[in-house]
Amino acid sequence: MGAAVLLLAAQGNPGPPPEWRTTQDLPVERAGPVTVLLPLETLDAAGPDLEDLRFLDPSGREVPWAPERPPPTRPSSRPPLGMRTFIREESTEIVLETGLREPLARVDLAIASADFVKGARVEESQDGRSWKSLREDEAIFSVPGGARKTSIDLPALPRAFLRVTLDDRRSRPVAVTSAALLPGLPDPLPTAPLEVAVADRREEPGRTRLVLRFPGRHARLAEISIETPEPVFLRRSELSVARGDREELLAAETLYRTALEGRPTSERRSILADLQLPSRDLILTIDNGDSPPLRMDRLRARSRPVRVFFAAQAAGIYRVLAGNPAAARPRYDVGALGGDEAEGTTAVPGPLGVNPAWRPPDPLPGAATIGAPLDTGPWLFRKEIHLGAGELHELELDPDILSAGDPAGSDVRLVRAGFQVPYLREEPPRLRPLELSSTTRESREMGRRSCWTLSLPRTGLPVKQISCRVTQSLFQRDARLIEELRDEWGVLERVNLGRSSWSRLPGQAPGRLELELDRAPRGTRILLEVEDGDNPSLDLGEFVALYSAPRIAFKAESKPGLYLHYGNRKAPPPRYDLALLSSALASAMRVPATLGPEEPRTSPPRSPEDPGLRGSLFLWVVMAVLIVALLAVIIRMLPLPQPP
Repeated sequence: MGAAVLLLAAQGNPGPPPEWRTTQDLPVERAGPVTVLLPLETLDAAGPDLEDLRFLDPSGREVPWAPERPPPTRPSSRPPLGMRTFIREESTEIVLETGLREPLARVDLAIASADFVKGARVEESQDGRSWKSLREDEAIFSVPGGARKTSIDLPALPRAFLRVTLDDRRSRPVAVTSAALLPGLPDPLPTAPLEVAVADRREEPGRTRLVLRFPGRHARLAEISIETPEPVFLRRSELSVARGDREELLAAETLYRTALEGRPTSERRSILADLQLPSRDLILTIDNGDSPPLRMDRLRARSRPVRVFFAAQAAGIYRVLAGNPAAARPRYDVGALGGDEAEGTTAVPGPLGVNPAWRPPDPLPGAATIGAPLDTGPWLFRKEIHLGAGELHELELDPDILSAGDPAGSDVRLVRAGFQVPYLREEPPRLRPLELSSTTRESREMGRRSCWTLSLPRTGLPVKQISCRVTQSLFQRDARLIEELRDEWGVLERVNLGRSSWSRLPGQAPGRLELELDRAPRGTRILLEVEDGDNPSLDLGEFVALYSAPRIAFKAESKPGLYLHYGNRKAPPPRYDLALLSSALASAMRVPATLGPEEPRTSPPRSPEDPGLRGSLFLWVVMAVLIVALLAVIIRMLPLPQPP
């Protein structure tokens, strides 16, 4: 019976309005309060604050809804009513009179030292004389570089007195200047697993940078945790998001696993984020200091569910609409819903679909897609651009364009049917890897200098860095990159491209050796010279170059016939009115475009009617007549042969 009602309701459900991009079916089996659990695909399609989320009943009328009440805020910390410190022979005791009537969940010590590791024993008492143990050998520490833990979590119970004893047997005492008490925390909210993948991992000097990719935006991230087999580690970790050319810090935590001698292991492997995902990609930075990179077998993420509530007047197929950036936050009279305490059914929207009546708004109103006409004759090469769905596109310039075109990119033109398509060049460019072939080369100072010849696939690439693998674990070398060029007189000149000092001690991270370039090479061959002194040569290999890959953004119709022309180094840089909308174009969502194969441009053959061709033929005829006349004069000037 219920299925028949839903089927009849679905047949009478009109189509959604064209302003909303996505739609989902929401089956409601009976009238009354409904709790809607929003999946990640709905959160990703909707605005960050659900300002464009709408519900339509089976007849097409808008249904008021209310969001879930925000979670209770954490109570603020408070100072203790009294604090006494006792310096013993092998320990430091801190006795705190809490003065709290509510449960105590955490104590945080302010310690005037930046480098210590100690075990702490925590005891409680109701009268300050008889003590009961709560924690044994709880690790507290602080190391140079930012990793620090001076708080101790406790079961949330009322406590009149608290005593913290720091073990000073293995290190000198530290000064505890104050303490802060945190009342009982609210009950933790439920969480669910959230899919996360490592899109990129880069080992940099002293730190590891991971790009974490989530399947959607706007989910409520609860925590990120790592799984590692390392028995002991201590790392300061930060979670951030890229905002143009800078990074915004979202959360930070000290991850650790300690195993003091004869004591149980203490660890923290999670960053408690409690934030809304602003992007599909987040950056996890782990500070390694002088330690080798932390081995991570797996990363896990958990999110908090997002729920909304509405009152269903009848059973049927409701619609969930999202994806309208121009929609304003609705203002409903929803006081009668009862919030999340209202009892009712729970519903989950079906698969996300594109509204067939959706008409996307103009992403950049007023921006022209056609510029001035252009004669592409002086341009040597072109590539066809394959566009995706949408009007705003993004294209990354490949090595062919960077090599044959102007280094500053002033000769790049987008042309369709003889007219330019305005574009904007985005900064900063991305760095892309490029594998290099290498060969060893005999040096003029055998035994004191080793040399490698590195080959680039194209000339004029904007290379920013060269890196390589090394097998040795103990060395100190000075390295430099050199390019050998000949000037206009044919004289060989050695041009320095960059220098670096490489060193490594046993136990340090086995990372790659890097060398930054001060200037980009002009040719395809560069030399790497390493000063060995009286040491054996380093075993280097797997050379990789990082080159600068600029991007251009433009507005164009998604149809064939758009070409990118390059290879005219005399062309002046273009000037488009689109530059006035640079901020709007940079923040708008763009569709990646791809490039086709390179097409060399050749001049068309001239017709016989071409005045230039007629001039050339006339010149050749005149030259032939002059040569014949000159030969006749020379023959007459020669002496006649004498008779015998």
